[in-house]
Amino acid sequence: MTDQPPADAGKEAFALYEAGKYRESIDLCTRLLNGSDDTSLAVLVATDLFALGEYGDAEAHIRDLLRKMPGSSYLHSFLGRVLAARGDGRAIAAYARAVQLDPANEEALRAYAAYFTGKSDQMSAVPILSALARASGKKEDARALVRALIECGRGEEALDAYQELLDGSGADAEYIDALMVAGRHRDAAATSVEMFRKTGDPAFLRQYLAALSASDRPAALRIFPRYLEDTPDDDLLFDYVLLLKSEGMCREALEACERLLARSPHPIHQLVACELIAATGQTDLARECYEALIREEIAGMDDPETLEMAVAAYEQFLRTAYAPETVPACYLETVSQDPNVVSLTRTGLFYASFGEMDTARDWLYRAYRLDFLNGGIEYARFLVRRGETRECEKILIHILTNTQRVADLVKVAEAVIDGGDGTGTGTGTGGGGRRVLDALV
Repeated sequence: MTDQPPADAGKEAFALYEAGKYRESIDLCTRLLNGSDDTSLAVLVATDLFALGEYGDAEAHIRDLLRKMPGSSYLHSFLGRVLAARGDGRAIAAYARAVQLDPANEEALRAYAAYFTGKSDQMSAVPILSALARASGKKEDARALVRALIECGRGEEALDAYQELLDGSGADAEYIDALMVAGRHRDAAATSVEMFRKTGDPAFLRQYLAALSASDRPAALRIFPRYLEDTPDDDLLFDYVLLLKSEGMCREALEACERLLARSPHPIHQLVACELIAATGQTDLARECYEALIREEIAGMDDPETLEMAVAAYEQFLRTAYAPETVPACYLETVSQDPNVVSLTRTGLFYASFGEMDTARDWLYRAYRLDFLNGGIEYARFLVRRGETRECEKILIHILTNTQRVADLVKVAEAVIDGGDGTGTGTGTGGGGRRVLDALV
Protein backbone atom coordinates (compact mmCIF):
# COMPACT_ATOMS: atom_id res chain seq x y z
CA MET A 1 0.00 0.00 0.00
CA THR A 2 1.20 3.53 -0.84
CA ASP A 3 1.92 5.66 2.19
CA GLN A 4 -0.41 8.61 2.77
CA PRO A 5 0.96 11.99 3.90
CA PRO A 6 0.36 12.97 7.53
CA ALA A 7 -3.10 14.44 8.10
CA ASP A 8 -1.64 17.52 9.79
CA ALA A 9 0.50 18.28 6.74
CA GLY A 10 -2.57 18.11 4.49
CA LYS A 11 -4.40 20.49 6.81
CA GLU A 12 -1.44 22.87 6.68
CA ALA A 13 -1.53 22.86 2.86
CA PHE A 14 -5.23 23.67 2.93
CA ALA A 15 -4.69 26.42 5.52
CA LEU A 16 -2.10 27.99 3.21
CA TYR A 17 -4.67 27.96 0.40
CA GLU A 18 -7.30 29.59 2.60
CA ALA A 19 -4.77 32.25 3.59
CA GLY A 20 -4.18 33.06 -0.08
CA LYS A 21 -0.65 31.63 -0.02
CA TYR A 22 -1.20 29.59 -3.15
CA ARG A 23 2.46 29.09 -4.12
CA GLU A 24 3.35 27.89 -0.65
CA SER A 25 0.35 25.54 -0.73
CA ILE A 26 1.46 24.13 -4.09
CA ASP A 27 5.03 23.62 -2.87
CA LEU A 28 3.85 21.76 0.24
CA CYS A 29 1.41 19.62 -1.72
CA THR A 30 4.13 18.74 -4.23
CA ARG A 31 6.41 17.56 -1.44
CA LEU A 32 3.63 15.57 0.19
CA LEU A 33 2.57 14.00 -3.10
CA ASN A 34 6.02 12.51 -3.67
CA GLY A 35 5.24 8.79 -3.63
CA SER A 36 1.63 9.39 -2.59
CA ASP A 37 -1.65 8.96 -4.44
CA ASP A 38 -3.64 11.31 -2.21
CA THR A 39 -6.20 12.73 -4.63
CA SER A 40 -7.30 15.44 -2.21
CA LEU A 41 -3.83 16.99 -2.39
CA ALA A 42 -3.81 16.72 -6.19
CA VAL A 43 -7.16 18.51 -6.32
CA LEU A 44 -5.79 21.17 -3.97
CA VAL A 45 -2.90 21.81 -6.36
CA ALA A 46 -5.38 22.35 -9.20
CA THR A 47 -7.42 24.62 -6.93
CA ASP A 48 -4.33 26.69 -6.10
CA LEU A 49 -3.46 27.00 -9.79
CA PHE A 50 -7.01 28.09 -10.57
CA ALA A 51 -6.83 30.73 -7.85
CA LEU A 52 -3.57 31.98 -9.38
CA GLY A 53 -5.23 32.27 -12.78
CA GLU A 54 -2.94 29.62 -14.27
CA TYR A 55 -5.82 27.94 -16.06
CA GLY A 56 -3.78 25.89 -18.50
CA ASP A 57 -1.86 24.15 -15.72
CA ALA A 58 -5.03 23.74 -13.67
CA GLU A 59 -6.73 22.08 -16.63
CA ALA A 60 -3.80 19.72 -17.12
CA HIS A 61 -3.90 18.67 -13.45
CA ILE A 62 -7.65 18.06 -13.57
CA ARG A 63 -7.43 16.04 -16.77
CA ASP A 64 -4.72 13.87 -15.16
CA LEU A 65 -7.07 13.24 -12.26
CA LEU A 66 -9.95 12.45 -14.61
CA ARG A 67 -7.90 9.73 -16.24
CA LYS A 68 -7.80 8.04 -12.83
CA MET A 69 -11.38 8.97 -11.83
CA PRO A 70 -13.44 9.43 -14.99
CA GLY A 71 -16.66 9.03 -13.03
CA SER A 72 -16.07 12.00 -10.72
CA SER A 73 -18.85 14.55 -11.19
CA TYR A 74 -16.92 17.04 -9.04
CA LEU A 75 -13.85 16.89 -11.29
CA HIS A 76 -15.90 17.36 -14.47
CA SER A 77 -17.60 20.33 -12.82
CA PHE A 78 -14.23 21.76 -11.76
CA LEU A 79 -12.96 21.30 -15.32
CA GLY A 80 -15.99 23.21 -16.56
CA ARG A 81 -15.19 26.08 -14.18
CA VAL A 82 -11.60 26.23 -15.40
CA LEU A 83 -12.58 26.13 -19.07
CA ALA A 84 -15.26 28.79 -18.51
CA ALA A 85 -12.68 31.07 -16.89
CA ARG A 86 -10.59 30.72 -20.06
CA GLY A 87 -13.58 31.46 -22.27
CA ASP A 88 -13.36 27.93 -23.67
CA GLY A 89 -16.69 26.73 -25.05
CA ARG A 90 -15.91 23.14 -24.04
CA ALA A 91 -16.95 24.15 -20.52
CA ILE A 92 -20.58 23.36 -21.27
CA ALA A 93 -19.71 19.77 -22.24
CA ALA A 94 -17.84 19.35 -18.96
CA TYR A 95 -20.82 20.65 -16.99
CA ALA A 96 -23.19 18.40 -18.93
CA ARG A 97 -21.04 15.38 -18.10
CA ALA A 98 -20.94 16.40 -14.43
CA VAL A 99 -24.75 16.57 -14.34
CA GLN A 100 -25.02 13.24 -16.10
CA LEU A 101 -22.81 11.65 -13.45
CA ASP A 102 -24.51 13.39 -10.53
CA PRO A 103 -27.92 14.99 -11.19
CA ALA A 104 -27.64 16.75 -7.80
CA ASN A 105 -24.35 18.55 -8.56
CA GLU A 106 -25.49 22.11 -7.85
CA GLU A 107 -22.50 23.92 -9.37
CA ALA A 108 -22.81 21.99 -12.62
CA LEU A 109 -26.59 22.37 -12.75
CA ARG A 110 -26.34 26.12 -12.18
CA ALA A 111 -23.68 26.60 -14.85
CA TYR A 112 -25.48 24.30 -17.29
CA ALA A 113 -28.73 26.24 -16.84
CA ALA A 114 -26.89 29.55 -17.21
CA TYR A 115 -25.59 28.39 -20.59
CA PHE A 116 -29.13 27.94 -21.92
CA THR A 117 -30.57 31.07 -20.33
CA GLY A 118 -27.64 33.00 -21.80
CA LYS A 119 -28.78 31.78 -25.22
CA SER A 120 -32.41 32.72 -24.38
CA ASP A 121 -33.24 29.03 -24.62
CA GLN A 122 -35.54 28.94 -21.60
CA MET A 123 -37.24 25.72 -22.71
CA SER A 124 -33.97 23.81 -22.35
CA ALA A 125 -33.12 25.58 -19.09
CA VAL A 126 -36.41 24.75 -17.32
CA PRO A 127 -35.78 21.04 -16.51
CA ILE A 128 -32.24 21.84 -15.35
CA LEU A 129 -33.44 24.72 -13.17
CA SER A 130 -36.20 22.50 -11.79
CA ALA A 131 -33.66 19.91 -10.71
CA LEU A 132 -31.40 22.61 -9.29
CA ALA A 133 -34.14 24.33 -7.28
CA ARG A 134 -35.15 21.05 -5.69
CA ALA A 135 -31.58 19.94 -5.05
CA SER A 136 -30.37 23.21 -3.51
CA GLY A 137 -33.49 24.46 -1.76
CA LYS A 138 -32.22 27.99 -2.40
CA LYS A 139 -34.70 30.80 -3.03
CA GLU A 140 -32.60 32.32 -5.81
CA ASP A 141 -32.63 29.02 -7.71
CA ALA A 142 -36.39 28.73 -7.28
CA ARG A 143 -36.83 32.28 -8.58
CA ALA A 144 -34.67 31.47 -11.60
CA LEU A 145 -36.99 28.54 -12.36
CA VAL A 146 -40.10 30.69 -11.98
CA ARG A 147 -38.62 33.36 -14.26
CA ALA A 148 -37.70 30.78 -16.93
CA LEU A 149 -41.22 29.35 -16.85
CA ILE A 150 -42.66 32.85 -17.23
CA GLU A 151 -40.42 33.57 -20.21
CA CYS A 152 -41.57 30.29 -21.77
CA GLY A 153 -45.19 31.42 -21.42
CA ARG A 154 -45.94 28.69 -18.88
CA GLY A 155 -47.71 30.89 -16.35
CA GLU A 156 -49.69 28.26 -14.45
CA GLU A 157 -46.57 26.11 -14.01
CA ALA A 158 -44.71 29.20 -12.77
CA LEU A 159 -47.45 29.79 -10.20
CA ASP A 160 -47.27 26.14 -9.10
CA ALA A 161 -43.48 26.38 -8.73
CA TYR A 162 -43.89 29.64 -6.80
CA GLN A 163 -46.31 27.97 -4.37
CA GLU A 164 -44.19 24.83 -3.98
CA LEU A 165 -40.68 26.26 -3.81
CA LEU A 166 -41.24 29.77 -2.47
CA ASP A 167 -44.01 28.80 -0.03
CA GLY A 168 -46.41 31.13 -1.80
CA SER A 169 -45.58 33.69 0.85
CA GLY A 170 -46.35 37.27 -0.08
CA ALA A 171 -46.30 38.58 -3.62
CA ASP A 172 -43.51 39.91 -5.78
CA ALA A 173 -42.72 40.83 -9.37
CA GLU A 174 -42.31 37.19 -10.48
CA TYR A 175 -45.62 36.18 -8.95
CA ILE A 176 -47.46 39.03 -10.68
CA ASP A 177 -45.75 38.29 -14.01
CA ALA A 178 -46.80 34.65 -13.65
CA LEU A 179 -50.40 35.75 -13.13
CA MET A 180 -50.15 37.89 -16.27
CA VAL A 181 -48.71 35.08 -18.39
CA ALA A 182 -51.39 32.72 -17.07
CA GLY A 183 -53.99 35.18 -18.35
CA ARG A 184 -55.21 36.08 -14.87
CA HIS A 185 -55.02 39.81 -15.54
CA ARG A 186 -57.57 40.92 -12.94
CA ASP A 187 -55.74 39.00 -10.21
CA ALA A 188 -52.47 40.52 -11.41
CA ALA A 189 -53.96 44.02 -11.32
CA ALA A 190 -55.35 43.57 -7.82
CA THR A 191 -52.10 42.13 -6.46
CA SER A 192 -49.79 44.66 -8.09
CA VAL A 193 -51.80 47.74 -7.03
CA GLU A 194 -51.85 46.41 -3.49
CA MET A 195 -48.05 45.98 -3.58
CA PHE A 196 -47.62 49.48 -5.02
CA ARG A 197 -49.67 50.99 -2.22
CA LYS A 198 -47.57 49.11 0.33
CA THR A 199 -44.14 49.86 -1.14
CA GLY A 200 -44.46 52.85 -3.45
CA ASP A 201 -42.25 50.98 -5.94
CA PRO A 202 -42.96 52.21 -9.52
CA ALA A 203 -42.23 48.71 -10.83
CA PHE A 204 -45.43 47.46 -9.18
CA LEU A 205 -47.32 50.42 -10.63
CA ARG A 206 -46.10 49.48 -14.12
CA GLN A 207 -47.30 45.92 -13.56
CA TYR A 208 -50.67 47.18 -12.35
CA LEU A 209 -51.20 49.39 -15.38
CA ALA A 210 -49.99 46.65 -17.74
CA ALA A 211 -52.49 44.24 -16.19
CA LEU A 212 -55.23 46.85 -16.37
CA SER A 213 -54.37 47.57 -20.01
CA ALA A 214 -54.81 43.86 -20.74
CA SER A 215 -58.14 43.53 -18.92
CA ASP A 216 -59.80 46.97 -19.20
CA ARG A 217 -58.20 49.34 -21.72
CA PRO A 218 -60.66 52.22 -21.31
CA ALA A 219 -59.96 52.21 -17.58
CA ALA A 220 -56.21 52.11 -18.20
CA LEU A 221 -56.44 55.10 -20.56
CA ARG A 222 -58.30 57.06 -17.88
CA ILE A 223 -56.04 56.09 -14.99
CA PHE A 224 -52.60 56.37 -16.64
CA PRO A 225 -52.48 60.21 -16.70
CA ARG A 226 -53.46 60.39 -13.04
CA TYR A 227 -50.58 58.20 -11.93
CA LEU A 228 -48.14 59.92 -14.28
CA GLU A 229 -48.76 63.22 -12.50
CA ASP A 230 -47.68 61.71 -9.18
CA THR A 231 -45.04 59.28 -10.48
CA PRO A 232 -42.77 60.88 -13.14
CA ASP A 233 -41.25 57.56 -14.23
CA ASP A 234 -39.79 57.28 -17.76
CA ASP A 235 -40.66 53.61 -18.18
CA LEU A 236 -44.22 54.28 -17.06
CA LEU A 237 -44.57 57.15 -19.51
CA PHE A 238 -43.22 54.99 -22.33
CA ASP A 239 -45.81 52.32 -21.47
CA TYR A 240 -48.48 55.01 -21.82
CA VAL A 241 -47.08 56.05 -25.22
CA LEU A 242 -47.27 52.45 -26.43
CA LEU A 243 -50.81 52.05 -25.08
CA LEU A 244 -51.99 55.17 -26.92
CA LYS A 245 -50.20 54.03 -30.09
CA SER A 246 -51.84 50.61 -29.93
CA GLU A 247 -55.23 52.31 -29.65
CA GLY A 248 -54.55 54.39 -32.77
CA MET A 249 -54.37 57.60 -30.73
CA CYS A 250 -51.21 58.69 -32.51
CA ARG A 251 -51.39 62.44 -31.86
CA GLU A 252 -51.85 61.91 -28.14
CA ALA A 253 -49.10 59.30 -28.20
CA LEU A 254 -46.76 61.72 -29.98
CA GLU A 255 -47.42 64.44 -27.40
CA ALA A 256 -46.60 62.00 -24.60
CA CYS A 257 -43.53 60.77 -26.48
CA GLU A 258 -42.26 64.35 -26.87
CA ARG A 259 -42.50 64.77 -23.08
CA LEU A 260 -40.56 61.54 -22.69
CA LEU A 261 -37.86 62.59 -25.16
CA ALA A 262 -37.37 65.86 -23.31
CA ARG A 263 -36.35 63.77 -20.30
CA SER A 264 -34.91 60.63 -21.87
CA PRO A 265 -33.75 60.77 -25.53
CA HIS A 266 -33.22 57.01 -25.73
CA PRO A 267 -32.88 55.64 -29.30
CA ILE A 268 -35.92 53.38 -28.88
CA HIS A 269 -38.00 56.34 -27.72
CA GLN A 270 -36.76 58.27 -30.75
CA LEU A 271 -37.65 55.41 -33.07
CA VAL A 272 -41.21 55.27 -31.72
CA ALA A 273 -41.44 59.06 -32.16
CA CYS A 274 -40.45 58.64 -35.83
CA GLU A 275 -43.25 56.10 -36.32
CA LEU A 276 -45.76 58.40 -34.63
CA ILE A 277 -44.70 61.42 -36.69
CA ALA A 278 -45.23 59.37 -39.85
CA ALA A 279 -48.57 58.08 -38.56
CA THR A 280 -49.79 61.65 -38.03
CA GLY A 281 -49.14 62.46 -41.70
CA GLN A 282 -45.91 64.48 -41.27
CA THR A 283 -44.05 62.49 -43.91
CA ASP A 284 -41.14 64.83 -44.61
CA LEU A 285 -40.53 65.48 -40.91
CA ALA A 286 -40.65 61.75 -40.21
CA ARG A 287 -38.01 61.15 -42.87
CA GLU A 288 -35.77 63.82 -41.35
CA CYS A 289 -36.17 62.24 -37.91
CA TYR A 290 -35.42 58.71 -39.15
CA GLU A 291 -32.32 59.95 -40.95
CA ALA A 292 -31.09 61.98 -37.97
CA LEU A 293 -31.50 58.94 -35.69
CA ILE A 294 -29.64 56.65 -38.10
CA ARG A 295 -26.78 59.11 -38.53
CA GLU A 296 -26.52 59.44 -34.76
CA GLU A 297 -26.40 55.67 -34.30
CA ILE A 298 -23.79 55.28 -37.06
CA ALA A 299 -21.64 57.99 -35.50
CA GLY A 300 -21.68 56.26 -32.13
CA MET A 301 -21.91 52.60 -33.24
CA ASP A 302 -22.61 51.75 -29.60
CA ASP A 303 -25.37 49.27 -30.38
CA PRO A 304 -25.43 47.62 -33.83
CA GLU A 305 -28.77 45.95 -33.03
CA THR A 306 -30.44 49.32 -32.45
CA LEU A 307 -28.93 50.63 -35.68
CA GLU A 308 -30.26 47.64 -37.58
CA MET A 309 -33.70 48.11 -36.03
CA ALA A 310 -33.72 51.79 -37.00
CA VAL A 311 -32.63 51.06 -40.59
CA ALA A 312 -35.26 48.33 -40.96
CA ALA A 313 -37.95 50.75 -39.73
CA TYR A 314 -36.66 53.43 -42.13
CA GLU A 315 -36.88 50.99 -45.03
CA GLN A 316 -40.48 50.17 -44.15
CA PHE A 317 -41.27 53.89 -43.88
CA LEU A 318 -39.79 54.60 -47.31
CA ARG A 319 -41.81 51.79 -48.88
CA THR A 320 -45.03 53.04 -47.28
CA ALA A 321 -44.55 56.77 -47.74
CA TYR A 322 -42.87 56.93 -51.16
CA ALA A 323 -43.33 53.53 -52.87
CA PRO A 324 -39.81 53.54 -54.41
CA GLU A 325 -38.94 51.30 -57.33
CA THR A 326 -35.32 51.00 -56.23
CA VAL A 327 -33.14 52.11 -53.35
CA PRO A 328 -33.68 55.88 -53.14
CA ALA A 329 -30.84 58.39 -53.01
CA CYS A 330 -31.79 59.54 -49.51
CA TYR A 331 -31.24 55.96 -48.26
CA LEU A 332 -27.82 55.74 -49.89
CA GLU A 333 -26.82 59.10 -48.41
CA THR A 334 -28.06 58.20 -44.92
CA VAL A 335 -27.38 54.49 -44.51
CA SER A 336 -24.83 53.46 -47.12
CA GLN A 337 -22.12 56.11 -46.86
CA ASP A 338 -20.52 54.64 -43.74
CA PRO A 339 -18.62 51.35 -44.26
CA ASN A 340 -19.94 49.48 -41.22
CA VAL A 341 -21.26 45.94 -41.45
CA VAL A 342 -24.86 46.84 -40.57
CA SER A 343 -25.06 49.55 -43.25
CA LEU A 344 -23.44 47.35 -45.88
CA THR A 345 -25.63 44.31 -45.20
CA ARG A 346 -28.86 46.32 -44.94
CA THR A 347 -28.06 48.09 -48.20
CA GLY A 348 -27.40 44.79 -49.94
CA LEU A 349 -30.61 43.25 -48.63
CA PHE A 350 -32.60 46.36 -49.58
CA TYR A 351 -31.31 46.14 -53.15
CA ALA A 352 -32.18 42.44 -53.20
CA SER A 353 -35.76 43.25 -52.17
CA PHE A 354 -36.07 45.25 -55.40
CA GLY A 355 -34.68 42.34 -57.45
CA GLU A 356 -31.33 44.04 -58.14
CA MET A 357 -29.29 40.97 -57.30
CA ASP A 358 -25.93 41.91 -58.83
CA THR A 359 -25.81 45.17 -56.89
CA ALA A 360 -27.03 43.40 -53.76
CA ARG A 361 -24.26 40.84 -54.11
CA ASP A 362 -21.61 43.59 -54.37
CA TRP A 363 -22.79 45.24 -51.12
CA LEU A 364 -23.02 41.94 -49.24
CA TYR A 365 -19.59 40.87 -50.45
CA ARG A 366 -18.20 44.15 -49.10
CA ALA A 367 -19.85 43.38 -45.77
CA TYR A 368 -18.20 39.95 -45.77
CA ARG A 369 -14.77 41.45 -46.52
CA LEU A 370 -15.25 43.93 -43.68
CA ASP A 371 -16.56 41.46 -41.08
CA PHE A 372 -15.99 37.84 -42.04
CA LEU A 373 -18.35 36.56 -39.34
CA ASN A 374 -21.45 38.79 -39.33
CA GLY A 375 -21.05 40.01 -42.89
CA GLY A 376 -20.06 36.53 -44.01
CA ILE A 377 -23.17 34.92 -42.56
CA GLU A 378 -25.44 37.41 -44.33
CA TYR A 379 -23.52 36.92 -47.58
CA ALA A 380 -23.82 33.14 -47.22
CA ARG A 381 -27.57 33.46 -46.65
CA PHE A 382 -27.86 35.54 -49.80
CA LEU A 383 -25.89 32.97 -51.77
CA VAL A 384 -28.05 30.07 -50.68
CA ARG A 385 -31.21 31.97 -51.58
CA ARG A 386 -29.64 32.37 -55.02
CA GLY A 387 -28.99 28.63 -55.20
CA GLU A 388 -25.20 29.13 -55.08
CA THR A 389 -24.64 26.38 -52.51
CA ARG A 390 -21.00 25.67 -53.37
CA GLU A 391 -20.00 29.31 -52.93
CA CYS A 392 -22.05 29.43 -49.73
CA GLU A 393 -20.19 26.39 -48.41
CA LYS A 394 -16.81 28.03 -49.15
CA ILE A 395 -17.82 31.15 -47.22
CA LEU A 396 -19.04 29.17 -44.21
CA ILE A 397 -15.90 27.03 -44.11
CA HIS A 398 -13.78 30.19 -44.25
CA ILE A 399 -15.71 31.54 -41.26
CA LEU A 400 -15.25 28.28 -39.36
CA THR A 401 -11.54 28.28 -40.08
CA ASN A 402 -11.11 31.74 -38.65
CA THR A 403 -13.33 31.73 -35.57
CA GLN A 404 -12.82 30.06 -32.21
CA ARG A 405 -15.61 31.33 -29.96
CA VAL A 406 -18.44 28.84 -29.44
CA ALA A 407 -21.06 31.60 -29.64
CA ASP A 408 -19.78 32.45 -33.11
CA LEU A 409 -19.82 28.81 -34.15
CA VAL A 410 -23.44 28.62 -33.00
CA LYS A 411 -24.29 31.59 -35.21
CA VAL A 412 -22.76 29.79 -38.18
CA ALA A 413 -24.63 26.59 -37.32
CA GLU A 414 -27.92 28.50 -37.16
CA ALA A 415 -27.19 29.97 -40.59
CA VAL A 416 -26.55 26.46 -41.92
CA ILE A 417 -29.72 25.03 -40.42
CA ASP A 418 -32.06 27.95 -41.13
CA GLY A 419 -30.91 28.52 -44.67
CA GLY A 420 -30.85 32.23 -43.97
CA ASP A 421 -34.58 32.83 -43.67
CA GLY A 422 -35.55 31.05 -40.49
CA THR A 423 -37.39 28.34 -42.39
CA GLY A 424 -35.22 25.48 -41.22
CA THR A 425 -34.67 24.40 -44.80
CA GLY A 426 -30.89 24.09 -44.60
CA THR A 427 -28.24 25.74 -46.71
CA GLY A 428 -28.65 23.60 -49.76
CA THR A 429 -30.39 20.77 -51.46
CA GLY A 430 -27.25 18.69 -51.70
CA GLY A 431 -24.56 17.70 -49.25
CA GLY A 432 -22.90 21.09 -48.81
CA GLY A 433 -24.85 22.07 -45.71
CA ARG A 434 -24.25 18.63 -44.22
CA ARG A 435 -20.49 18.94 -44.77
CA VAL A 436 -20.43 22.32 -43.04
CA LEU A 437 -22.38 20.92 -40.11
CA ASP A 438 -19.88 18.07 -39.90
CA ALA A 439 -17.09 20.65 -39.80
CA LEU A 440 -18.79 22.32 -36.85
CA VAL A 441 -18.57 19.19 -34.75
